[in-house]
Amino acid sequence: MRGLARLLAPAVLAATVLAGCGGTNRPETGAGFLFVRLSGPMPRLAGSTLAGGALRPSEYAGKVVLVNFWASWCAPCRREAPALQALWTTLRGTGVQFVGVNFRDAGSSARAFAAQYGITYPSIQDPDGRVGAAFGIPYLPSTVLVDPTGQLRFRLVGPQTAATLRPLIEELAGG
Repeated sequence: MRGLARLLAPAVLAATVLAGCGGTNRPETGAGFLFVRLSGPMPRLAGSTLAGGALRPSEYAGKVVLVNFWASWCAPCRREAPALQALWTTLRGTGVQFVGVNFRDAGSSARAFAAQYGITYPSIQDPDGRVGAAFGIPYLPSTVLVDPTGQLRFRLVGPQTAATLRPLIEELAGG
């Protein structure tokens, strides 16, 4: 019985954390993972990119948006980075926009991380954590999916895979 309790404790904790992230959130399971359904408009997502440019809402308006919160010091973020880049490479140009949010990290470390993992989607800097707070991010990595009308739909906490994300993106894209 103690072994079963040890196996179930992380799932119970995750469900509790996810359930407590807001009044409109409902934790659910699907395909072996836990996620929270969200509702409401996406907070403003704009800012300086790691590449030195600027991200503007016009770049993702009318698209399914995957917003991934990460940091170079986050070991689980390192595990998920290759899967996110591979999925971006596959879905780029299909009405989907990925945006990384580098959370409370040094710019030089973040740029080195992006270079190491070959990240080609834009990442904005969030040095004081305000963007993360606006999205209700409990910890890293976290991924939020937004529908083409700009409404928040899903939040996933922890490292994700293409197998987890692709069906949710396709659902939001209407396919």
